[in-house]
Amino acid sequence: MIANVVYGLSVFSDYANISYSNENILEIVSEFEKNKLKLLPSIFHEVRPNGMVEERMQFFSEDKAIVIFIYSDRILLQSISSSKSGFKQREIEVLQKDLFKYITLILRVLSKRTSNPNRLAWVTSYINFDLSDEKKSLFKDKFLNKVSFFTKNPLDDLLVRYAAQRDLNVLGDVEKTNIVLTIASVLAGLGPKLDVDGYRIDYDINTWHGDKRSRFDSEKIKAFIEQAVVIQKQLDEEVIS
Repeated sequence: MIANVVYGLSVFSDYANISYSNENILEIVSEFEKNKLKLLPSIFHEVRPNGMVEERMQFFSEDKAIVIFIYSDRILLQSISSSKSGFKQREIEVLQKDLFKYITLILRVLSKRTSNPNRLAWVTSYINFDLSDEKKSLFKDKFLNKVSFFTKNPLDDLLVRYAAQRDLNVLGDVEKTNIVLTIASVLAGLGPKLDVDGYRIDYDINTWHGDKRSRFDSEKIKAFIEQAVVIQKQLDEEVIS
């Protein structure tokens, strides 16, 4: 059985000045408390392109269903299923709303010090460990042939990458949007292993990195998520089914 195990939303802008500090933590936590939500602050380390390691803010939702990373160039909100069977449909619907609600509150806090995001990405991951040898062979053969949604660029026999581009109308603005599908083998254990134990399927639906305009307010983020979910469902019909 293929299970949907990861959802992620990234918003891109310059957050280098939003450093790890008690003041910044308190400001974000307080905004969530005003909306009857609780965040648990933590810390992670980001390695910058110049090799410097910086302490950055990280938050967990009270039930730890959502984790938030504030990098220097993006904010990532991510949820990983605690069940091997993945998210149920009702959980997915609630999660999509929660991710939007959380990013709206964070951007509200940071709005005085940062510009609106200039790029968005919606990422989902599926995984399947329960493959018989026959199904492994059939699955591999299928994805070494062209999936009609994409133009295929095979990297090797254990990793296949497809890419497409669409123009999405996001509240009147045309956004060049990349749609990337990666199908990779999942190998058990440590060290080299040639046997394929399962497959992971990642969708990455993201706006074009070449457009640096700070244009994504909360309404446009919501509109983009809604359209990304429609594309995700189209991919599910062709790839997952």
